[in-house]
Amino acid sequence: MALSSGKSAKPGIYFSRFLDTNGDGTGTKNAIGNQAATNFFISPDQGTYLSIARLLVQITDVGVMLPANYGNLAALGNGIKLVKVSSDGTVTDYTDGFVIKTNVQWARYCFDAILSLSGGAAENYVNIRWTFSRGGKPVILLTNDRLEVQLNDDFTGLISHTFLAQGTLLRALV
Repeated sequence: MALSSGKSAKPGIYFSRFLDTNGDGTGTKNAIGNQAATNFFISPDQGTYLSIARLLVQITDVGVMLPANYGNLAALGNGIKLVKVSSDGTVTDYTDGFVIKTNVQWARYCFDAILSLSGGAAENYVNIRWTFSRGGKPVILLTNDRLEVQLNDDFTGLISHTFLAQGTLLRALV
């Protein structure tokens, strides 16, 4: 599935797309349930590349969401990694070997991690904004590159768990 506005989208435009299990917008976008060895990712369409400025993560759950939990679940056993996999197989680990196991650990990387609590048994949120361009430069994905959120835990009980990439769609580099 093409980014934002279809295959006819002109390069150099803003895009916004959820990472999914197929990497092209057609797969599962909500990372709930048992996600043993599952990657949610994005990869550019042929003839284009992506300049990803930020990744927005949202965790939705019911009940008290403590910093030491993941959503309202216990801390994760294996944790989450964010990596770039280049077409030649090179892996760049943006979590630098420290996996994310709790709500508060998102702030190690993006600082903008906020618990939005409505109180009691209502839905509560962890809203995370990882702005790559604020860290120096956007993440560039060429043809067959992937930005992956690597999961290997059971997220059963979360209401929602999504990863939204935003940036610019550009022509392929020659």
